[in-house]
Amino acid sequence: MGKRRENRVSVSLPVVVTGLDQNGNPFSQTAQTIDVSRVGARLSGIRCLRGPGEMVTIECSSRFARFRVIWIGIPGSSEDGHFGVKSLQPEKRIFKIDPGVSENDSYVPQSQAPKPAITASSTPKPAWDHIEYRANPRIRCSGTGQIVQPGVAYPIWAKVADLSLGGCYLELVFTLAQNSPVELKLTVRDHTFTASGTVATSHPGVGVGIRFTRVDDASRKVLIELLQELTVQRRPAGLPGTGDIP
Repeated sequence: MGKRRENRVSVSLPVVVTGLDQNGNPFSQTAQTIDVSRVGARLSGIRCLRGPGEMVTIECSSRFARFRVIWIGIPGSSEDGHFGVKSLQPEKRIFKIDPGVSENDSYVPQSQAPKPAITASSTPKPAWDHIEYRANPRIRCSGTGQIVQPGVAYPIWAKVADLSLGGCYLELVFTLAQNSPVELKLTVRDHTFTASGTVATSHPGVGVGIRFTRVDDASRKVLIELLQELTVQRRPAGLPGTGDIP
C-alpha cells in the first residue's frame, strides 16, 4: 500500500521544469507528470538534477509554482529520469485535475512498474477553476535587486526571478517578515528602476514576493518599457515567471 499523505491522480501532463543542473548552470526542459496531488507530483524526463533538496520551478498550462525535489530515480534503473517534488506554494494549484477524486494509492518507492498514465482529457472535471486572479501578468526574467529595510544600514542583495507591473519575486536565502515595508532597486536587462513595496509572501530559503506600493513616474516608465521588451522576448518560448504576488 502507498504511504502518501494525500491521494494521487495518475495523469500525463506536459510541463516545463526550470532550475540548476549538476554543474550549477540554469536549465529549462520539458517533462511529463506521472501522477500528481495537491502538494506534490511524480514526473519523468529530467536527468540533470543535482539531487534531493534542490528548488525547481514547474510550469503547467501557463501556471507555475516553486517545488522542492524530494527524490530522484536511480540512474540506470527503470526510474531513471523520474523525480518527485513537493510544492513550496501549495496554494498555487497548477495541475488541471482534482486529486480529491483518485484511485487507490499503490505507490512503492523505486517501483519497477510505474502506474500507467492517462491523458489529461480523460480526467474528471476540476473541482476548482484554476483562473489566474492576479491583475498584472508576471514575466519570468533574470536580474539583480537591492532590498533596503527601515533602520537597516546595508541593503540585501537578491536575484530577480519574475516581474510585473504590480510587483516582483526575489530569490534570497534570508527570510523577510510578511507585510514588512521595503525599498527596492532592481536591474533587469540594463534597465534599472526603484520602487517601494511590502512583502506579500515569504518562503524561507527560497525568496519573497513583493507587492509594489509606490513607483514614481520615471521608474514606472522604465518598468513599462522593460515589461514590453520581456513580453516580446518571451513569446516564442512561452515561459512565464515564478513569483507569488498579485
